[in-house]
Amino acid sequence: MVSRAAAAPHTAQVPERPSSAPAAARPSNRLVAIDALRVALIVLVVAHHAGQAYGPGGGGQAGGLWPVSDPAKAAILSSFFSVNAAFFMGLFFLIGALFMPASYDRKGPAVFLADRFVRLGLPLVVVLLIGELAASASGSSSLVGLLALFSIGRGYPGHLWFLEHLLLYAVLYTAWRLATARWRLPSLPVPNNAAIVASVLALAAVTFVVRIEYPINRWVYVFGVLSAEVGHLPQYASLVVVGLLAARGQWLERLPTRRGLGWLGVGLAAALARYLLPIGTPGGANVGSLIWSTCEAFIASGLCLGLPVLFRDSVTSGGRWLGRAAAATYGVYLVHLFVVLALQLALLGLVAPALLKFALVTVVAVLVSFGLAAGLRRLPGVRRVL
Repeated sequence: MVSRAAAAPHTAQVPERPSSAPAAARPSNRLVAIDALRVALIVLVVAHHAGQAYGPGGGGQAGGLWPVSDPAKAAILSSFFSVNAAFFMGLFFLIGALFMPASYDRKGPAVFLADRFVRLGLPLVVVLLIGELAASASGSSSLVGLLALFSIGRGYPGHLWFLEHLLLYAVLYTAWRLATARWRLPSLPVPNNAAIVASVLALAAVTFVVRIEYPINRWVYVFGVLSAEVGHLPQYASLVVVGLLAARGQWLERLPTRRGLGWLGVGLAAALARYLLPIGTPGGANVGSLIWSTCEAFIASGLCLGLPVLFRDSVTSGGRWLGRAAAATYGVYLVHLFVVLALQLALLGLVAPALLKFALVTVVAVLVSFGLAAGLRRLPGVRRVL
């Protein structure tokens, strides 16, 4: 699910089933399904970082740098990292873009941007300041200083790069809406399979070209301020555009179940291929980079198209716990890295298989992070941000 062309008429003789849910129920179900999907994704993000200390080479985050490296290693985590990176942050970008048009329409440009700067910019500034103080107080040679420098210190936002990018996309979207305020823009129809395949191949080609100079895990400062792994920017930007188009065209509600689940199967098959045959290179002008760029495009497109449809059709009602968990996901994203690092550090002396440590850190970090996020949301004034 990447940038899409307009859908052509169906040529199949048997019409595709549009959705297993009644049409009248879809708007509310859509929110419940997105909530469930966000919770699942944030758990995967925690697991991704939990595994960094136990992967080959100390993980693959931030160009291979990870401040805690455990002697216990599990080679399979290399594929786990690659498959995750192929889609999960892109899906977060898509979900964020799905809600931008309605938020802009409801609030107007000034309030919309002010809200984005409060919710995204304020946590970024506060955490960066805390990181600067921690790094300065402890010294970069100490372990605490290293954790602070890696996570949030010296101007490097660590995992909060995502907030920087969301803020930039909000600014660009506002500028676009203001520039096109007098235009009457049509909603594009739900893309068919041919349009989706074309967009997948286009994403693969652009990604391959970009990674000739900017391979995976090479982080740079774009325009001197925006921390970015350029090798994944084509995917992120295209999925933001897809989310905006999907919001206007109600693609999530209207996408046929058979088509969505079919592409979910494509994404899962490409991901499985990465586990069974982990070939490819992170970049450069070579066949290996072309193979991985193409495989990653199919993983991203298949899972980012199929997972929302799967959750739409299978999660039709929510409960108190889902609502609370979904409300805490943003807070979990902000605090989880520090919980993970502390747990990885605490387990350094434990003699145990790498996958057991990985599972232990994941489970405990998920529980603690959700608890911390829920507690922070109870503080005066914090709920408006988190």
